[in-house]
Amino acid sequence: MQERIIPGAPVSCPRPRVTKYGTFYPPKYKAWREKAKTILQDLGEVEELEIIFVFPRPKRLKEGPRERHQKKPDIDNCIKAVLDSLPHDDKYIHTIISRKLIAASNEAPHIEIRVYNTEDQIPF
Repeated sequence: MQERIIPGAPVSCPRPRVTKYGTFYPPKYKAWREKAKTILQDLGEVEELEIIFVFPRPKRLKEGPRERHQKKPDIDNCIKAVLDSLPHDDKYIHTIISRKLIAASNEAPHIEIRVYNTEDQIPF
């Protein structure tokens, strides 16, 4: 198993903008994706993946442990952003486990990525 952490608030993959000059993504998303690519660049081929998105804790919530995040962005768009940042084609991935959480009171927002290969046993 390999583990990586992408610091900062999770980002979802936006819809690409299509104009008569071509298709493009917003600059903020492209900058995040480049940062994530540098962190994930040394991963081998990925088959099984566990992704935990830890979002910033809202001020309305007092101190406490991690909690479920049940607001936007959608989890599928967050997963797409991570898959776009992988160094290899994501067509070989056959299992993805993912969660959206609100950070604990003493925790910074980040994305935890665990990669399991065929000889590893993914925990269900």
